[in-house]
Amino acid sequence: MATTIYANPPAAEHRAVLRARLDALRRAGPVGIRWFVGSRPTMLHAKFAIRDRCHGYLGTANLTSWGMEGHIEAGVELTPGQSERFIRFLEQLDAAGLFADNPTT
Repeated sequence: MATTIYANPPAAEHRAVLRARLDALRRAGPVGIRWFVGSRPTMLHAKFAIRDRCHGYLGTANLTSWGMEGHIEAGVELTPGQSERFIRFLEQLDAAGLFADNPTT
């Protein structure tokens, strides 16, 4: 099963690190990335992970070591129905042209 990552385009100084991390993930299996390309200053701010359209997490924590260990954050486990609805929401945003295969910055 492929993994899809939804992300904001990184600042120029962070692109090489992100490319290296994506390459490492791709060695574990197929990974696609969808870049948020909505008008600025809007950004994709949600932090989430959804597996197999059934198991999910949605919260405030950046999914990094600092976000998961160094900060006080809130997060909830998504039910299968909530996970499926969240995926449909992302698909609607994608259909509305808010995600692209390549970042615009």
